[in-house]
Amino acid sequence: MECRERTHETLKEKLRAHYQTKDKIFQPDPKNANSFGVGFFLYMSFVLLGEAFFILLPTLFQEPSLWGAVMSALILFVFVQTMLNWMLSRKKTSVVVASMRDQAVELTGADAIQSPPGWQTCLKCQLEAPPRSHHCNLCGVCVLKRDHHCFFTASCVGFHNQRRFIVLLFYITLANIIAAVLQFLYLDQAMPFLSMEFLNYIPMVTVYRWLIVGDISTWVMCVVVHLYLTLFCLAGAVFFLVWQFVVVFRGQTSHEAWKNISVYQTGILDGWRSTFGPYGMVHFLFPFQIDLQQDGINWESSMRLKSN
Repeated sequence: MECRERTHETLKEKLRAHYQTKDKIFQPDPKNANSFGVGFFLYMSFVLLGEAFFILLPTLFQEPSLWGAVMSALILFVFVQTMLNWMLSRKKTSVVVASMRDQAVELTGADAIQSPPGWQTCLKCQLEAPPRSHHCNLCGVCVLKRDHHCFFTASCVGFHNQRRFIVLLFYITLANIIAAVLQFLYLDQAMPFLSMEFLNYIPMVTVYRWLIVGDISTWVMCVVVHLYLTLFCLAGAVFFLVWQFVVVFRGQTSHEAWKNISVYQTGILDGWRSTFGPYGMVHFLFPFQIDLQQDGINWESSMRLKSN
């Protein structure tokens, strides 16, 4: 009796093939994460602005008032600061280039043939990179004092733009606080929170009352959903802002903190000056690129300072 050739895969074989390829199927392309992050940031920024001026403020301040004018001016100021600092954070000014090695040799007096102290050759860039710099696979370059890659700016946070990134986080936090307060006050007028109406603040209940029952307006439903997005963004911004202040005051980058590298910790104020320069607080008011005192190439280690 001849054996028939099997043409169909068994369930076990299908499951095995699925789990062998699931990483390729479900692992997103990091470059797509860049596009999503930038798109989400722009969406939240402009939707919050439009929501504030076309829904929230007209409802909360129906008559012209000083508080309404102050709030409008504050929202515009925070929006402009957020967008300008976002654009400055996207600038790829911390890229390692070949000429930096010549600067280090001239400054330190190192041998022109050998690598300067602390420098390493990047196998991907084929360049000699200074201490604290690392290669970014997404950007395709080595970055001075690289902290991490930010998907919301689609660029690396490094020596020259870390201060702008921190200021950006500050204004994102402030923007989301203002938005959440205005959204809650708007919703409290339509659905008093200190009553049985508080159940309508649950998104599924809100959508049901809007879609099936029909006693909740489209604007109220959208604001409820957007309130949760705002709170999510606020929690993320606060977390990253606090973390950035921690690594700055400790004189580290995020990479060095994860690897427990502390050879560049020279003091709290030194870490602040290294990131923000001599005019630290000015960066929070004026989004201009002010030159830093250091060059991001030559770094004094705390071990060397103690030995001296």
